[in-house]
Amino acid sequence: MRTPTSIVLLLAASAALVGCGGQAGTPTTPAESPAAPATQPAADALVPAAEGAATYPLTLTTPYGTTTLEERPERIAVVGGLGELDAVLALGIKPVISPEKADGWAWYPQYTEQLAEATVINPWADAMEIEAILSAKPDLIVAFSGDVENNFERMSKIAPVLGFETADGDPGDWRAVTRSVGAALDLTKAADLAVADAEQHVAGVAAENPQFVDKTLAVLINRGQASGIEFVNAAGSPAEEILSELGFAPHPNAAKFVGDNWEVSLENIGMVDGDGLLIAQHGGEGTAEEAESWLNASPLFQSLNVVKEDRVSYLLPDPKTGGLDIAWSFSHPTAVNLVWTVDALNEALEGSFPR
Repeated sequence: MRTPTSIVLLLAASAALVGCGGQAGTPTTPAESPAAPATQPAADALVPAAEGAATYPLTLTTPYGTTTLEERPERIAVVGGLGELDAVLALGIKPVISPEKADGWAWYPQYTEQLAEATVINPWADAMEIEAILSAKPDLIVAFSGDVENNFERMSKIAPVLGFETADGDPGDWRAVTRSVGAALDLTKAADLAVADAEQHVAGVAAENPQFVDKTLAVLINRGQASGIEFVNAAGSPAEEILSELGFAPHPNAAKFVGDNWEVSLENIGMVDGDGLLIAQHGGEGTAEEAESWLNASPLFQSLNVVKEDRVSYLLPDPKTGGLDIAWSFSHPTAVNLVWTVDALNEALEGSFPR
């Protein structure tokens, strides 16, 4: 669907979209009422059976206002585009509004059935598609990102809005977002399980690859001569966290590529040397092949120890879409795409880090 070209720019975009963010809060119960027992959903149900632990009404607090879930929602509109959909899909929910099609990213085809009936909106549009949301008749709107501040009033007239409680939230905190959605839907156990399953998959890949332990790895996006090279696993980034969970040590120069200082010039290419190098070939304004030829022609690149010792691995764009999906998933891990990401990394690193 989209073609992500910059992890760092995506992060900057997410910060701008979220504006002031906030912590993913657990909905609060303003009045006690007996929790409904868990029931089996109808065959055409859009949400799984309730666990019977939540009590309604629930108060949903955001920095822009408060709404109330009078009863358990069944028609879920996902309007944020920074991982909210993945939290919903991981819980077995069939959304009525989705920011993505089933072929939008490499990890979505397995959810084709869950997305089959959803109306797709563009979460990055200049104006939120309020009419489409209204037509879907949702009883809960999930919006942890996007222009929530300027659209909260209109959204809240359609349905209660689930988002960050305070103004400093991070859409990258996929665990908190998943659990917040679970709490609102009386699916707390399912949310905890979705988080645990993703974490256990990462731990399993790490256990299968002891050769990763304490090794250094630089991950780059090569967008060619016109657009340059980006250092992905900067200090404190989601990419660095994922690599750490796989056993890798922080790259010694990771702290030099934080904030807007993400570009690696050919003159400074020596900063990426280490035990391994993973290059995602995007191509930028040209093709991935042109970007690869440009980088390989550099004597400075060829002088790297990691190149001379043949410890460079590559990730190529999806041949069907031309997109570099790992640029997005590295930047925005979720309970859904984290599994795909570590599997893609594991496969790509087989040559440079053999077992």
